[in-house]
Amino acid sequence: MRTGIYLAVTAKRNRRSIPSDLSCQLSSATGTTVSKQIVYRHLGHIGLYARRPVRCVPLTATHCRLRLTWSREHALWTPQQWSCVMFSNESRTDLHVQSVTMTGHIYRNVIRENHVRLFWGALGAEFLFMDDNARPHRAIIVDECLQLEDITRMDWPAYSPDLNPIEHVWDMLGRRIAARQPPPTFLPELRRALLDAWCNIPQEQIDILILSMPRRCKACIASSGRHTPY
Repeated sequence: MRTGIYLAVTAKRNRRSIPSDLSCQLSSATGTTVSKQIVYRHLGHIGLYARRPVRCVPLTATHCRLRLTWSREHALWTPQQWSCVMFSNESRTDLHVQSVTMTGHIYRNVIRENHVRLFWGALGAEFLFMDDNARPHRAIIVDECLQLEDITRMDWPAYSPDLNPIEHVWDMLGRRIAARQPPPTFLPELRRALLDAWCNIPQEQIDILILSMPRRCKACIASSGRHTPY
C-alpha cells in the first residue's frame, strides 16, 4: 500500500518521470525494490499511463496575430452558430478511411462523395466547412469544387489544432482502438474497428466539444494568440 502511495505521489510531482527512475527513487527512499512492470501496474491502477510529451508547433508573431484575430472574431459565437460548422482536419472529413496519400484530387472527391454535401443540404446557407491549411486542402481544384457546390469555407488560422475540437475526437478513437483486445492487425480489421468506435462515440461527448469553442477562443485571447491548454 505504501509503495503504491509513494509511486503515485512521486509520479504526480514529476510527470516526466519514467518507471526506471521511479523504481530507483523508491529504492533509495524506502529500501523497497520493485521492477518497472510493478511500477507500471501501480500507476495504471490510479489512471497514470505513459504518454509522449506534447510537442507544440512553434508559432511566429504572424501566427499568433492571426490566431488572436480569429479568436476575437469568434469568441461571442452562439452554440447554434458553432453547430453549423463541420469540423475536419488534415485528411479526414467525417470518418473517411483512406489507404493512399491524400492529394487535392482525392480530397475533392471526399468532399463530393462523403457527408459534406449532405450536411450542407441539411443546413443550407448557415453551413460552414472547416478544414485546415494542409496543402491538398488548398489546391485550386478543391477551391473550384467548393465554389461549384456553393460550400462556404471557414477561415482558419494556421497551426491551430488546439482550436479544433475534432482533434479530441481522433484522440478518443485512438484510445478506443488501442484498448481493443486483440488489437486489429490488418487494414480491413482496423477499418471495421474505426467505424465501430466512431459510431459508438456518444453524441453528448460531441456536444461538449462543440460547446467548448467559446472557451477555446477565450483561452487563445488570454494567451495573446499563443498555444492554449487545449
